[in-house]
Amino acid sequence: MALRRKPTAPTYSQLFGDGSRASSSDVEGRVDEPLLRSEIAEETVVGAAAAADNELPPSPTLLKEEEKSHGGIEKKRPVLGEDHTILEAALTVDFWVLFLSFLCGVGTGLAVMNNMGQIGLALGFTDVSIFVSMMSIWGFFGRILSGTISEHFIKKNGTPRPLWNAASQVVMAVGYLLMALAIPGSLYFGSVVVGACYGVRLAITVPIASELFGLKYYGLLYNILILNFPLGSFLFSGLLAGLLYDAEATPTSDGGNTCVGAHCYRLVFIVMAFTSIIGVGLALWLAFRTKEIYTKIHASKKVKRSSGSVR
Repeated sequence: MALRRKPTAPTYSQLFGDGSRASSSDVEGRVDEPLLRSEIAEETVVGAAAAADNELPPSPTLLKEEEKSHGGIEKKRPVLGEDHTILEAALTVDFWVLFLSFLCGVGTGLAVMNNMGQIGLALGFTDVSIFVSMMSIWGFFGRILSGTISEHFIKKNGTPRPLWNAASQVVMAVGYLLMALAIPGSLYFGSVVVGACYGVRLAITVPIASELFGLKYYGLLYNILILNFPLGSFLFSGLLAGLLYDAEATPTSDGGNTCVGAHCYRLVFIVMAFTSIIGVGLALWLAFRTKEIYTKIHASKKVKRSSGSVR
């Protein structure tokens, strides 16, 4: 009778093959070769992902942090025609050209207005009220006409508004030279010219400031521009006219001084005529620098008129 062989448990070599493949510490035979391969594959994938992450662009958060660490990106300055703060306007050449041009106009005009009484007496007029009235009346017409005419030519062909400041300064210089020569009727002509041109400077400078530097901070900008009133009065009326008149005057018995004749204010008028020529140059320079702005304003007004006519 044949005996059945009792099945025996598989040996380690039967399960894993060659014993050299198994680790000496793997007593129970639990190490599987595919597990080692999967760990290697996983490490390879993780390494590739990390390398790919290094090639990705930095996130916006990192960019912001980097900007903060470097002080941030510099803010772009506004161009002419956009809203300017006080500091931004003060950093432009155009603002100071406008400021100095305005000073040449209103400063010399105030000198004549403040000293019209003495000017009339020096030239032999006993009543100077007519000259004061003429300056006030023609100052009104200068404001009205300059605003209307300059606006018309901007709509028509984009004429830069500072050109009208230059034109008024030319006429002002002629008036000062005529008063310096003291020819008959020169004080009447000078009163009309100075009053009208003074009004032109006031009316034209207001829209120029808003067109170049915007309306957002216009109130503050204009207040800085009108510092030319006290500054011009001090420089031309107080210092220039006062010192030169005193140099020409003769002492009186009551301790004062007086001066009669055309020579009393001749040098004052010559200096103010020269100052007006400087104002002409500044106004022309500003007109050249702002030509493109007024071309855009002209085009904008033209589009508005055409769209309005279509409606």
